[in-house]
Amino acid sequence: LDHESVEMVPAEPKLSLGQRLKRPWKDSLELMRSRPEFSSFQWGFMACGFGIMLIQPVLPLFAVDELGISNVEMAAAISVARGLGFVVSSPLWGRWIEEVPLLRLTSFVFLGFGLFPLLLSLAPSSLVWLYVAYFWYGIAQGGSHLVWNMSGPIFAGKEGSARYTGVNVVMAGLRGGVAPPLGGVLGSVWGSVEVLIAGALLCVTSGLYMLKSRFVEKKNFS
Repeated sequence: LDHESVEMVPAEPKLSLGQRLKRPWKDSLELMRSRPEFSSFQWGFMACGFGIMLIQPVLPLFAVDELGISNVEMAAAISVARGLGFVVSSPLWGRWIEEVPLLRLTSFVFLGFGLFPLLLSLAPSSLVWLYVAYFWYGIAQGGSHLVWNMSGPIFAGKEGSARYTGVNVVMAGLRGGVAPPLGGVLGSVWGSVEVLIAGALLCVTSGLYMLKSRFVEKKNFS
């Protein structure tokens, strides 16, 4: 049998555990430094997402201490009102993302989330506000879900979107590891209403930050 010579391709060096852990963070920082419009999007999403996650641990306390309702009643408000808001608004968000520049649309999402804790803080006067608040949360969540998932392909343009989606995941993991424990601590020190207000301020600030971005009217990032 004739044996053809085969060119040997050197194997890529194996990365150590430390290198594998640092690589996603390093790649994320490099991409954000090279794409300032993507960086604006990410830092805005970080502030708003941090605010939403911050209030999650105090919601059961708010339901029991401020509203005097059980967790079952709270879960009903969440599942029914929020789900209805999500379903009703999703077609509208889908149409708007084709017509409105991404950062401007994202600012509307953030400002919508900022209104949720403020509406919820009115619930002690009437439980109607509890359902209004979660219906509004569902509307904002519908926009957030679409914007978060479409941001990678929109920013990537003709490139592969995996790097951009990877940054989304890394940043979500970062705020997810810090915000809920911090919210629990602040809830025990400040109280649930104060944490709701803090979360609202973060969301509103991120929405205003996005509106002031120099890329807010840009539709094509490729």
